[in-house]
Amino acid sequence: ELFMDEKNCVRLYICSPLRAETKNQVAKNRRLALEYELAVRKCIQNHLQREETESAIVRTYAPHGHMSVLLDDVFPDEREIALNTGKQILNLCDGIVVCGGRMSSGMKEEVVYAAKKGLPIYMYSVGVTGVQAMAVVSEIKECLYAARTVDGNGSVTSPLVEMFSLTKDALLQIPITNKKED
Repeated sequence: ELFMDEKNCVRLYICSPLRAETKNQVAKNRRLALEYELAVRKCIQNHLQREETESAIVRTYAPHGHMSVLLDDVFPDEREIALNTGKQILNLCDGIVVCGGRMSSGMKEEVVYAAKKGLPIYMYSVGVTGVQAMAVVSEIKECLYAARTVDGNGSVTSPLVEMFSLTKDALLQIPITNKKED
């Protein structure tokens, strides 16, 4: 079918590092973002097939992998446009997928934004060492702590989000807490 109903579409935002020390490293990060976009889509499609879930279209978005051709992260005004465009795309999504072995400042901003919206957070851990994965989970927890809000009565509320780990073979829930660990 060419046109699908919106409820049959799963949309996921790919969150991975772009900024780096050299242009070659930025180019590598751009390629990785596009690879994550495809790999996560395949992973979710495979999961849905194994679960015999109703047929759904899986859309993944790695805007930094595409926009970095047009906008240069080195220039603050272009970086701001890219980050704001990413947030607009994130508004369309059903979840955010953190990819890679480290969290950049832009990624942290995106995770806080997603957490405030109550979106589930996924971590794509293929190619990431156990130590790197633990560090990324810790930084995601910090983002959840930062996403807390204070209402008019001074009450602190934390976003209610779920966190999952995506591997080639599994979709696992990661227990999280919004409390800052000392």
